[in-house]
Amino acid sequence: RYSHNELGLRDDPIMDPKPDTVFRVLNIGDSATWGLSLPGRMHTYSDRLEEALNTDPGGPEQLTYDVINAGTVGYSSWQAPRWLEFYIDELKPDVVTVFIGNNDSAPSGTSDTKRGSVPFSSITRTLSHNVFYLLLQKAWLNLGKRARDEEREQFMASVGSQKQNVTKEQWYHSVARVEPQDYESNLRAIIEIARK
Repeated sequence: RYSHNELGLRDDPIMDPKPDTVFRVLNIGDSATWGLSLPGRMHTYSDRLEEALNTDPGGPEQLTYDVINAGTVGYSSWQAPRWLEFYIDELKPDVVTVFIGNNDSAPSGTSDTKRGSVPFSSITRTLSHNVFYLLLQKAWLNLGKRARDEEREQFMASVGSQKQNVTKEQWYHSVARVEPQDYESNLRAIIEIARK
């Protein structure tokens, strides 16, 4: 059994407004941050860090540490800055940690950038709770699926061919959810959002 708070995070309810005596750490990431395959929530690095910080005899007595587990199973580095952009003002973290990238090189029919590029992100946040909108989005993505699948199959066939050497750049461009240069850009975006 898993429980989630009001933001869908695997954590306790968020103290809002954040008390002045709370130092908040926001751990953003993928399933590794969320704690996939761990026996329980208390084994996640977010909960263990919170426990360690709050039991440290050398820490300030008047300060309480609140470590928020903002890991989401399946997220790539493309989704992380977008999520952070939506919630950073609401959560008001003092520190943001990032542990993401496990899903970036995963094979996909469409890169996350193409799949999720929607110009009105604030509207998208509201619409993402609407079943009709989600069905329309899925239908839109499926319109170009056949062409993408054929292109990917041709590429995968060429990977198995001994006549053609396939570079890692070609592999990432044709198959991966996030290309390496986009991974770097996504991490820089997370840093910029956190600094602001």
